[in-house]
Order: sequence, then C-alpha cells, then structure tokens
Amino acid sequence: MLNSTDPFSSHQKVSYIKSIKEYDLIVSRLFNYALSILRWTFRQRLPQFLLFQYVRQSWVIRRTLKRVYLDHSTITTQLVEAIHRPSEDKGAFDIFYSVLNAPQGEKNDVLLK
Repeated sequence: MLNSTDPFSSHQKVSYIKSIKEYDLIVSRLFNYALSILRWTFRQRLPQFLLFQYVRQSWVIRRTLKRVYLDHSTITTQLVEAIHRPSEDKGAFDIFYSVLNAPQGEKNDVLLK
C-alpha cells in the first residue's frame, strides 16, 4: 500500500521547497508593487487634501489629544480650538502638503552625534 502523504523521493521535496520560495518571492514583489502604488497615491494633492480635511476636524483633534494626555480634564474646548484655528488660515493646506512631501532628514542617531 502507498502512503499518499509522503513524496516518493527527496527530489520532489526539494522542488516543493523551491516552489514555496518562488511563491514567497512573488508575494513579496506583489506586496512591494502595491505599496509603491499606495505611496504614489498618497503623494498626490487630492488624497492629501482629503487627509487634511479629516485631521483638522475638532472631534479628530480631541480624540488624538485623548490618546496623548493622561488627564483628559485638561483637554478643553479652548485647547481644541487653538489647535484647529490655524487650519482655517489661507494656505494651511499648502503648508500641510509641503510638510508631507518634504525630503526625509537625517536619522536621529546621526543628529545626536
């Protein structure tokens, strides 16, 4: 009687491992390609404008502050408005866009030397 779960020779086992490596390579390449498309998409003005419109909302600012401040009683309407107010200025989105698209600076360990 033959055992159908085992390969007949070591050659088949090696080809199986090779096919897993090929599969991993294909998955890795597809992931990197999808990631590059996503990066390109988020470098465009429209997606960044939508992100800007989202993060400047008072409720988003308040929720973010609640994640940062230990004492939530210090998160006042005045504080939220003080953070939100500059986002209403003319040119605020242009500044947001330029910050997101600025070239990456030096790494922290290099700066601390």
